[in-house]
Amino acid sequence: MATTEKKVADARHEAFVRHYLIHGNASRAYREAGYRDGLGTRQSAHRLLTSAYIQARISEERQKILAALDVKVLNVLDRLKAIAFGDAAAITEYVTGACRYCRGIEHRHQWKTHREFADAMEVYMGKGELHHAVYTPPDDKGGYGYRFSEAPHADCPECDGEGEFRVRFKDTRLMTDDERKFFVGVKQTQHGIEFKFNDQMAALKELAKRLGFYSPADDRETNVIARLILELQSRGEIERMPLRKDPEPTQ
Repeated sequence: MATTEKKVADARHEAFVRHYLIHGNASRAYREAGYRDGLGTRQSAHRLLTSAYIQARISEERQKILAALDVKVLNVLDRLKAIAFGDAAAITEYVTGACRYCRGIEHRHQWKTHREFADAMEVYMGKGELHHAVYTPPDDKGGYGYRFSEAPHADCPECDGEGEFRVRFKDTRLMTDDERKFFVGVKQTQHGIEFKFNDQMAALKELAKRLGFYSPADDRETNVIARLILELQSRGEIERMPLRKDPEPTQ
């Protein structure tokens, strides 16, 4: 009888550890492991969680998780650092260039090439008579050779010397390793191309927590790997990054 009860207890212990590692909620893991739920569930779950045996089993399973993922603590910190201090300006640019009228002859509309003008004329000729009655056909009196890369003309009557504004994105194939850690992805939306980046403030907060800048004792949202990092730090088994206060100036 005692052997049967021990097997049941051991099975519940293992179930508790397994569920706790999934979501990190002791009370929920306690119920999911088959223990009786009631008014004292929270206290009972806490006692079980803090017992030496359960803590040892959790530590063992966390080590297995990291081994399976081939994750090293310093790799995690390095990625957080890259995200927290990533420079979005190195990936995106907001640039100003000449408008179509800045460099045109007498500030008329300037075309890039003869082909561009011919294409515009073909589109116009394909319109109906009502369109022609309202709009005049395009002309090339402003000349050719338009380049956005040229500076806006201060006397341009069309843009008041402000030019046109464009957003440029870096070719993802040319991104550095740190930029790739900071960069999430790109997608096409109804408003154009959208670049997505990791949350810098969240990464900075997580990095500060991992380095011991403030106590994360009340944080219940950290995942399994993050909690292991904290545990290793508390034991002195992880080397802190070389961040320190500047020395006081000498008199």
